[in-house]
Amino acid sequence: MANKHTLTEAANIAAKWWRNLVEDQKSDVFSNEEHRNTPVVLKVKGWFHTEKKRSSPEAYDLFQEALSAQIIANIEKLRWNSLSLECNNGPDEILTDAAEIAGIDTTAFPLKQRMIIKRHSCNTFSVTVFDGYEKSL
Repeated sequence: MANKHTLTEAANIAAKWWRNLVEDQKSDVFSNEEHRNTPVVLKVKGWFHTEKKRSSPEAYDLFQEALSAQIIANIEKLRWNSLSLECNNGPDEILTDAAEIAGIDTTAFPLKQRMIIKRHSCNTFSVTVFDGYEKSL
């Protein structure tokens, strides 16, 4: 069973997870096991890893803060029961906006990754990360 958090806690957990993923830049940008180590994919992976621009620690701090604030704003304003943050050959609008605020290059994001922040009863939230779109991490 998923851990339940307040909205602020869930937003901070989610933002920190994305920050670590983007800051680390060692994550595998391809999630499809079947094609992960084919010659073409290995060449593209090498290009992605060499082309990523490193940002300052302050930029990653700003990204984390901006993303957390956007998560809270989207869930509160729209009264959504869940919010999906994802990369599908590039980050979605929420992730892109936070990256642009912080001046972080969007090529630092993986090609396929998905996170769902879900509202439960008593206004508690859980955070679930998926490798690609299929399997939960």
